[in-house]
Amino acid sequence: MTEYSIPAGRVYRAPEMLSDPHFAAREAIIEVETQKRGKIKMQNAFPKLSRTPSTIRRPAPAAPGQDNAEVFAERLGLDAAELTRLAEAGII
Repeated sequence: MTEYSIPAGRVYRAPEMLSDPHFAAREAIIEVETQKRGKIKMQNAFPKLSRTPSTIRRPAPAAPGQDNAEVFAERLGLDAAELTRLAEAGII
């Protein structure tokens, strides 16, 4: 691959990624607190950019619909009465 200028690299298994110094230096694997499992290791946001870095704000929801109230109220501006009406109509 190198001889023909084809990008190539080692294929890692999870234990190798967790112990690799380059992964550690790049903060490619981070620890995140979860509701069900406590702290877990997971892949960080990629690529890691110096001027516009991204972050993992939180893990995936622990249950389906966990964030519905936030989305309906904060993002869509629905009040409690409207949420009740939509629920009674079977819409949400």
